[in-house]
Amino acid sequence: MVTDTFPSEKPYTRCLVEAAAWCAKLADEGIDRSPELDRWLSADDRHRAAWRQVRGPWTFIGEHANAPEILKLRGDVLRRAHASSRARSWVSRISIAATALLAVLGVLFWAFRGPTIYQTGLGERRVVALSDGSQVELDSASELRLRYSKDARELTLLRGQARFAVAHDESRPFSVVAGNQKVIATGTAFTVDLLDSTLYVTLLEGRVLVRPRNAVQGGAPTAELGVGEQLVVSTQGRAHVAPANLEQVMAWRQGKIIFDDEPLSTAIERVNRYSVNRLVLVDDRVAALRISGVFHISNISEFVDTLTHYLPLKSEKQHDTVLLSLRELTPTSR
Repeated sequence: MVTDTFPSEKPYTRCLVEAAAWCAKLADEGIDRSPELDRWLSADDRHRAAWRQVRGPWTFIGEHANAPEILKLRGDVLRRAHASSRARSWVSRISIAATALLAVLGVLFWAFRGPTIYQTGLGERRVVALSDGSQVELDSASELRLRYSKDARELTLLRGQARFAVAHDESRPFSVVAGNQKVIATGTAFTVDLLDSTLYVTLLEGRVLVRPRNAVQGGAPTAELGVGEQLVVSTQGRAHVAPANLEQVMAWRQGKIIFDDEPLSTAIERVNRYSVNRLVLVDDRVAALRISGVFHISNISEFVDTLTHYLPLKSEKQHDTVLLSLRELTPTSR
């Protein structure tokens, strides 16, 4: 054994402290393994589990030894060890240092590790419970990057759309970057939708502030939304705020798409988020046609049938693509 017993510690917490102490001892002696460590590992399954849990972050920190946070950690641990110099043995001193290390090890590991990525495939929806109590619902064909630190909660929607329910924490701002905009919230609920290069931000509860992604602090925001309002930022960067049709905005959570006099080009982009067979407009003359209706995302063929029945369109299937073009009207069909 490397450490004394710690009767006040829970058994597994004590194993973690012992594992950290072993890391410190091996580093101090400049070795990677020892017979004593092997005996300790073989004595208890909890020893092996604790070793795996501590060794990864310890190695990670070693690879970033010159980073300011790591240098500060090293100083903190040494001060703890020197402060305990009157303890009865080196074993006790290194155990106290290991306890101090464990208190900050997890924080540093999360600060340095790469972002977490969440994705959904075609037709898949996913609910993600975040570590701070916030919740994200991802729609089909969506991708979200998340990076949490002790000072900030930073997310980036790379594609698709999502609903965010944010746990209140003023000390750690919650932000979602999408396109060229950043949505900033504390405790609220909102949706973000990236449709091609057009961004839609809809506020469901609370308030959010939307700023240009690289805005100078203190600059004018793109918009500050109230409940039921939607910000639309076009491909050209033009932004406007209008009342939102919340039933239409949230229809995807019930497996539906609702169109209300929308251009066919926009409707096709939305449908392609759910369709295995990609729909393509091969005739620019039909892009501005308007469409309304409620469609199930699990039945895209119904959508195509409706288009070809009520609009002057024809469809042609080619492999995994459905081509939509203008149907020439004959004298008998007028």
